[in-house]
Amino acid sequence: MENAELRLVKAPDLDTDEVRGELVLTLMRTPAKVILNAAGLALWRGFDLVGTRSGANEMVQEAFPDKDPEAVEQEVNRLIDDLIRRGFLSETAV
Repeated sequence: MENAELRLVKAPDLDTDEVRGELVLTLMRTPAKVILNAAGLALWRGFDLVGTRSGANEMVQEAFPDKDPEAVEQEVNRLIDDLIRRGFLSETAV
């Protein structure tokens, strides 16, 4: 199944705290934390709206039309993969 067909789901035991324009994500079951900068914060909020990798990529590419689309896609996918690997996100079949 392709990534575009998978829905991004935030971990249910997640605590968030916005501090000076950054977002601190904490998993309640572990000491794991991630700090997202302003761009990461906007993308995190957008996951609820777009729901998929392809939607996230489109959202970021619209926000930064002067950026190389391939570079944007790589950065978005790198962040999503890191958040999945660390347990903050998961992908489930739609």
